[in-house]
Amino acid sequence: MTEFSGFMSDILHKLVEAIETEHREFKSVRVAHEFKDKLRYPAVNIIPDRVDYIGEADYHLYVIVDFYFEHRRDQEYLPNIELVEDSVQTLLEYSAQLSSVGEYKPVDFDFFTGAMDGSIITGIQVTLRFSKLIDYSNIRRR
Repeated sequence: MTEFSGFMSDILHKLVEAIETEHREFKSVRVAHEFKDKLRYPAVNIIPDRVDYIGEADYHLYVIVDFYFEHRRDQEYLPNIELVEDSVQTLLEYSAQLSSVGEYKPVDFDFFTGAMDGSIITGIQVTLRFSKLIDYSNIRRR
């Protein structure tokens, strides 16, 4: 595909579809949402971060996927990591279905703890990078 149309939105739709279809254990799945209402955990927030022009006809889209878990004293942390690993695998498998994307991969993992709505939250933030080549010679003029 040589057009820029759908580059970002197709990816975001596909990521939401992947989590909602394959990982029903997440009770809240949102795109670029500020959580003003009470969340149901575990939760996922998918955030388009930026698009970088790499040169020639190459663009990279960076998407941050935040996985939130409510922390309880009797809860082990390792199952959360395993769920995130499985979820990232699913995100990659669904991304492979996009003909408009050349390369896709996780490029960063961050771990954090905080408080939200009076609960202790542990989180894992994964940054995914998607690349696309655009052939400008095929773009029609208006």
